[in-house]
Formats: sequence, C-alpha cells, structure tokens
Amino acid sequence: MAQRFRVAMLSAECVPFAKVGGLGDVTGALSRAAADLGCSVAVLLPRYGDLALPEDATLELVGQVEAPVSGRAATALIYRLRNGGFPAHLHHFFVANETYFGRNGVYADPKTGMPFADNAERWVFFARASLEALRAVAYAPEVIHANDHQTALVPAYLKTLYAEDPFYQMTATILAIHNLGYQGVYPAETMAVAGFPEDLFHPLSPFEFWGKMNFLK
Repeated sequence: MAQRFRVAMLSAECVPFAKVGGLGDVTGALSRAAADLGCSVAVLLPRYGDLALPEDATLELVGQVEAPVSGRAATALIYRLRNGGFPAHLHHFFVANETYFGRNGVYADPKTGMPFADNAERWVFFARASLEALRAVAYAPEVIHANDHQTALVPAYLKTLYAEDPFYQMTATILAIHNLGYQGVYPAETMAVAGFPEDLFHPLSPFEFWGKMNFLK
C-alpha cells in the first residue's frame, strides 16, 4: 500500500472559495485529488471579505494566533470549514484579519483594478499566520505545498526563523510556480517587514533582486 502523507496546501486562491485565475482551479482540484488518494490534506486560505462558501457550509472559529509583521504582533483568527460536501480527509482553514483581508478582492481592489498597496504585508502576514495556525490546530504536516509568490516565503521561514522549531522538524516543502510573471518584487525594506535578518539581503543573495526583495526567488 502506498504511503499516505499529511499535506498542508497554502494558497491565495482555491475554488470554490476564491478564484482569480488558474491557481484557484489547481489548488481546488489538487487538494481533492490528494485527499481521494488517502492523504490528509489541509488547505489554508485567507478569509477575504467576499469569500464564497458552498451551500450549507459554515465557518467555525478554532484558534487565534499572533503573526509578527514589521516587528509587531498581528492577530489572526483561524476558522475551519464545516460541511460543504468535501471528502473526509480534506480540511479547509481560513486565516482572518480585518486589516489585511477584511475587504473584497484577492490581489486588487475590484472597484479600481489596482493592486492593493499593502500586498507585501498581506502575504508576509499570511505566511507567518499559516505556520502558526498549523501549530494551533495541531496539524503537523509532513509536506507543505506553497503556491506562487504569495506563500513562497513559507519555505524560507522554515529554513531560517523556524529552523529549530520541533513542530516542523519532519516537514518538507514544495513550491509550485503557476505564473512566473508575478514574482512578488517589493522594496528592500520588506525584508524587515518579513522579519528576516539583514545579513540575508545582499547582491546575489536568496532574497535580493536588482536592489529589491523578491518573494519567489
């Protein structure tokens, strides 16, 4: 019998809850396929203001964590989906914070089409909050599957700030790139927002890209 894994999928999109492009379709289909193979799968998404829920589905508050952003603690409420018609091994958790996600839209303001000015902070928060959320709900993944630049800092956190964390000592990571055109390139000051040591940012370092910080790199 094939070995089954505990997998955490982190994504900015997942059908039927939030979809802008193909990322939402892939996350929704892949998580269900892995669960159908017998894996235990936990999908973590932001709780957007216009989040779509399946009929009869509800959200249950299951935890509260603190995620450091710019050297301060930002609170994340963790919700778990109840009902919705998903396989028994497929779980969905939502990271809520009014400042970062209590608005309509995933990447941009639906009224103007312009990207949110605080996107760098939003994805830093989501990455850190997701790692803390998994601990809070006692879901120790053997594999974390991060998707695109919005969650690309998660493997970097596990190699640095969480390197000695016993909760993640047996966790491997996969980073899937769905759209290389959006790499998460932000000002160099974003390194401090993310909480990485300054000595990790220099020419040709894993984070530096033409003087800016590149999440996907």
